[in-house]
Amino acid sequence: MAVEINGMRIASVAGRIVNLEPIRPAGISVMIPEMVRVAGGTFSMGSTRWSDTQPIRQVTLKDFAIGKYPVTNGEYLGYLQVMGRAIPDLVANPEFGMHPVVNVSWHGAMEYCTFLNELKMPRTEADGFRKFSLPTEAQWEYAARGTEGREYPWGNESYEGRVNFNSRGTTPVDAHPLGATPLGILGMSGNVWEWAGDWYANEYNPNDLINPTGPEKGIYRVMRGGSWCRNIADRLLAAYRNDSEPENQVSSIGFRVAEDLF
Repeated sequence: MAVEINGMRIASVAGRIVNLEPIRPAGISVMIPEMVRVAGGTFSMGSTRWSDTQPIRQVTLKDFAIGKYPVTNGEYLGYLQVMGRAIPDLVANPEFGMHPVVNVSWHGAMEYCTFLNELKMPRTEADGFRKFSLPTEAQWEYAARGTEGREYPWGNESYEGRVNFNSRGTTPVDAHPLGATPLGILGMSGNVWEWAGDWYANEYNPNDLINPTGPEKGIYRVMRGGSWCRNIADRLLAAYRNDSEPENQVSSIGFRVAEDLF
């Protein structure tokens, strides 16, 4: 199947993306996640609240970008169409187009990032092509907490009215503007857990301080942010960590993407 993206004909061949000659639109819309630039810096990562968020360490990150929202059903739909994959009813339903995509494993989220990379979209500020990935755990927490160490993505005020929590299902990714970070990143607390790129460990490496990417191996992958289900409010805190087997596909787990700016 071929579609047009940014004036170029895109087709999947043997599971990979191929750029062909420019053509007219083919009727399939492939939306690229909206990204927010995050200036690099040093911040205190971790918390004394839980054993697995220690030791608190000073982590330094380079500039990066992160999705303004979790990846939506509408964004994921175009990927499935181009790749010729089965399309779940929830993803196909336009009424849920702005809801975060769920039931995607860590591996599936990584495949989506690979799809974006194979589109070979030119960078706007440097040579080469845009490079997407899942955010590292450090990138995710830095985007959520900032250098000031916010308790929640929006600050230190209570979560009421700012998140989708202890409810019956997902809500649109833009449904809670009061839950935005100062940079305008939404949904980092509640709605869906978000996969990070890192393997999970039950404590931080105190010596991994510059653009850390987590352990080299493990059993579980990190998730961040809390979700719509259950009623444990501590899970909405920006420093809280959760983990899951990377094969898991459940209705409370989604993901957002990050972008390398170098």
